Amino acid sequence: MEDAIRRIVEKNYPEFTGKLHLPRRAQVVNVRETPHEGAVADDFRPHYAVSVQMLDEHGQPDTKFPILHDVPLSLPSAGHESGQFSYPENGAQVVIGFLDGSPNNPIVQGILPHGRSLPSIKRGEIKRQHSTGNNDGFDKDGNAYRNTQGNISEDSLKRILSALENLETYTQSLRNVEADETDTIGGTKTIKALGAMRVHSGGRTEVLSAQDTNIRSNGINRLRAPKTWVGSDSENVLGLLSELMAQVISLANVLSTHTHPTVGAIDQSNAVNTVKTATTAIKARLDPIKE
Repeated sequence: MEDAIRRIVEKNYPEFTGKLHLPRRAQVVNVRETPHEGAVADDFRPHYAVSVQMLDEHGQPDTKFPILHDVPLSLPSAGHESGQFSYPENGAQVVIGFLDGSPNNPIVQGILPHGRSLPSIKRGEIKRQHSTGNNDGFDKDGNAYRNTQGNISEDSLKRILSALENLETYTQSLRNVEADETDTIGGTKTIKALGAMRVHSGGRTEVLSAQDTNIRSNGINRLRAPKTWVGSDSENVLGLLSELMAQVISLANVLSTHTHPTVGAIDQSNAVNTVKTATTAIKARLDPIKE
């Protein structure tokens, strides 16, 4: 009776004979192809798949099975050109299941860590690691981290960051802004340059202060421009200096030619004319640079 029942079950449920209803272990052999952008996975060509060697219950190659090529890998989520993808490396052990108990429909249900060296991880931590020193995740306290010995590239339409405190440390920093940039600071902004500091502008440069502005240098302070205005909104110190020079020249004219009713012209007229000539020359140099 038992033999008859067994024959009936084996006839109607052949997957029981081959134990295809149970999860099986296998070892990744290779990946024959990787998908290109927009490739459509189907039963004939799954694209995201691996070739595996089936293992027996002792973890040894099961020679009753040939190499199974292009066994689809399971995904935690998937959509059109979306999802999370990562190939297991050659030699990794995986869990194989057979859809509908059919030997023609094997799939990789999961990946086992057997025989793989593991990264350090604490209970309560979530970690994703590419290789040693290249990982990201959350520690057991919920702090996020991201480490890499390579480059981090980001590309987005808009980037929005919000934090109570921001600390950044670089060996060297270079930033290119193709359009306008505005910094709005609610408190005090301090810039410390231990070396030289240079500010270059291709257009107008304005420094505005609602209160006092102090510029102090322990060395030489130079201000150079084709035209210069120093003073208030209505008065230019260089303009006043030019007017003072004009008055000195006029005074020199009077002194060099004036006479006294009883003694005649002064003996120092040549010296006064020398002062007049020098002042005229200085004024000629000053007038072009005053605004």
